[in-house]
Amino acid sequence: TPSTTTPGKVAPTRAQLRSARSIHGRVSWGPLGTPASVIHYDGYLAAGLKAPSAESASLDWLAAHKAVFGLRSIKGLRVLTAAPLRGSKAHAVSFRQTFGGALSADGVVTVTVVPAKTGWKVVYTSSSLARDQAVVGKRSLSPVHAWVKAAQATGIHVSDVAALGKTADGTTAISASGLSGSETVRPTVFGTGR
Repeated sequence: TPSTTTPGKVAPTRAQLRSARSIHGRVSWGPLGTPASVIHYDGYLAAGLKAPSAESASLDWLAAHKAVFGLRSIKGLRVLTAAPLRGSKAHAVSFRQTFGGALSADGVVTVTVVPAKTGWKVVYTSSSLARDQAVVGKRSLSPVHAWVKAAQATGIHVSDVAALGKTADGTTAISASGLSGSETVRPTVFGTGR
């Protein structure tokens, strides 16, 4: 069980601290007991990663250091972006965390890599990931009810709200009188220390 260092902040586990020693760089820990940033000031975190793309190189590095991030597997990470930075050869590859199939609202890790003659080099990693955990609790609102509550919270008054069904990406499409087009709702989770 992780110890709490200050209210709302969780310390990394002993296993994470042991695993962090294998990283050739400095690890700064975030409030959820996972790395907030990883950097090697005098060089690269890794070099010579043989991978066909920046995304693959980033995933390989994360897989090699998953224990530091409190992850059992990297299968719960979904690609957000994998584009080169403008005016640079560097790629910032970002992944969003999932729990039980639901996308995390705030769990993101970004790995910056650059191509080299012999593979890829890892420059920097930033993260707001939570450790792998089971989702606790259950949904108390239907997609329609959640959308209505959100609309009311922003001052939008709607009527005749109805679910239109699931979209290709798994969201629920919703229609409402007074709004043109359809809205979408998807379940999401927030990482916590517990």
